[in-house]
Amino acid sequence: MVKIGFIGCGGIANAHLDSLLTIADVKVAAACDIVEEKAKAFSQKSGGANVYTDHHLMFEKESLDAVYICLVPSAHTDQELIACKKKIHFFVEKPVALSMKKAAEISAAVKKAGIATNVGYVIRYVDSVWQAKDFLKGKQPAVMHAFYMCPFVPTPWWRRMKDSGGQVVEQSTHIYDLARYLLGDVDSVYALGYRGLQTDIPENDIDDASNAMLHFKSGAAGNVLTTCLMKAGGGMGVDIVLKHARMFVDMSVFRLTNGETKEIKPTNDPRLEENKAFIEAVKTGDRSGIRCDYEDGMKTLEVTLAVNESIRTGRIIKIKS
Repeated sequence: MVKIGFIGCGGIANAHLDSLLTIADVKVAAACDIVEEKAKAFSQKSGGANVYTDHHLMFEKESLDAVYICLVPSAHTDQELIACKKKIHFFVEKPVALSMKKAAEISAAVKKAGIATNVGYVIRYVDSVWQAKDFLKGKQPAVMHAFYMCPFVPTPWWRRMKDSGGQVVEQSTHIYDLARYLLGDVDSVYALGYRGLQTDIPENDIDDASNAMLHFKSGAAGNVLTTCLMKAGGGMGVDIVLKHARMFVDMSVFRLTNGETKEIKPTNDPRLEENKAFIEAVKTGDRSGIRCDYEDGMKTLEVTLAVNESIRTGRIIKIKS
């Protein structure tokens, strides 16, 4: 039986819980949230997890195999480091941190502890995305256009750069990660941002929109458009051009045009897939199903932080990893 604790019992934690409740030999033993009512509701849904409002006490009292860390980005303090010290495997939601210094500290602790980690980049677990990645093997993409366009998120912490890192770091990180997953690592970034159309929202200091140029180590060029100005008609996806071929990838389709157009639809539940992969790694030590561990998630963080730095400084930012 895999005994699991949750730190953070909000929306995304509940989505993971829905999946975990369908997986055999899993027990959610502890639920921790600074809002006790959330932890209690989570406990009831999970079948009776012990309730905590302090993760230090949870780690002290419970004997856990794994922990899910589903927090506001700025709320990450020592949760991952304690898990590493106790050799407790962890699943962490994106972004993995708000600074590369913090992420590097955690990454070093993960390696020292030898534990399994998984980062919640759920698009990597869509089976049609796997087929898109397989199609690209041995081929050279030339150019990529990606986009993430959606309405403004009303949650108060999301609008504060110090708490979320902005839309690029907290939300459209999914599309930056998908671009990395399909085309490989990025070596430089140049970005422009715009803000000023949503000054009516109290405390809002994040960009309304951004456009980032990416240069991949493979030589491919790309750009990523992000905005939270939409009311309707938004979406997300990655468009890639190769010699004599074009492909579009999102969570709902892999569309390939190379003389004729072929569409491949997903057939699996990616949220369930990512949780099954993590539980299997914890239970058996087989980590082959994990498609984004902490170190890989840290590389996506570096790209998104570079976008913010480029917007702020007007410079091309070199990616170090």
